[in-house]
Amino acid sequence: MQKVFKLIVTMLAAFIATNSFAMDIGAMSQMKTPYSVEVFCENFERDTSAFDGFYNDHYTGTQDEKRTMARFKYAPLQNWAIAFEAGAADSEYSDGYAPIFGLGSHVVVFQRNGFYASVFAKATYAYDIEYIQKNSGDIDGLHIELRTELTEEYWEYGAGFQIGKDWSPCSGARITGYTGAMASWISAEQEMVFNYVITNPLDTVSGSEKIDNYDFEEDQPYIFFAGVEATLTKYEIGIRAESRFYDRTSFSVGLFKNF
Repeated sequence: MQKVFKLIVTMLAAFIATNSFAMDIGAMSQMKTPYSVEVFCENFERDTSAFDGFYNDHYTGTQDEKRTMARFKYAPLQNWAIAFEAGAADSEYSDGYAPIFGLGSHVVVFQRNGFYASVFAKATYAYDIEYIQKNSGDIDGLHIELRTELTEEYWEYGAGFQIGKDWSPCSGARITGYTGAMASWISAEQEMVFNYVITNPLDTVSGSEKIDNYDFEEDQPYIFFAGVEATLTKYEIGIRAESRFYDRTSFSVGLFKNF
């Protein structure tokens, strides 16, 4: 029976380890206008780690998620901007879309000849996330069916630095290239219910277990990122592409308007 419960816990931990988010960064040079609006789509792959309370061990998994967001930036000063974000995310196993809200700020600490350096901090809040997954497996002549239902909300905090350069390859266009590093942490509250059915040649046993505050975290909290932004200066509209990577690669692309 110990092997049976270990299989259940392993399947459970593998499911929980897939559920985590990561942050789009964006260009953080001096704001040319007081306001900016951007709509962007993200695709993530990232490793996470879930704690197994039964065996006092960690299991790692891969997060794969898509997110659509809108970002509004306001610059009280040219070197300082505040960003507000709202959108929805859909990941593997999730039941529907989860609402997400974000708040961030950056400060340009160096600017000369188009080169700049910025520091930033961000926070993201997601709630009412529901996941449903079904698993099955065989061990020692037993067949196990497992249905897992998870309700989750979390905060993700991140901070880092960015360096980049603005230049004009031709009249009416501006290109911004940037790179940097960020660290992020997750604080999650979860409620999980899993129902199991164990079948052997002579009998069938079923049951249900509930776990509160199942712990999970990012397996690699430090990431590097790089991106490029192209702007038509006459209209202050443009496109942006960004990649975040550390063993696995995430990607986002967006359209923006400055005004």
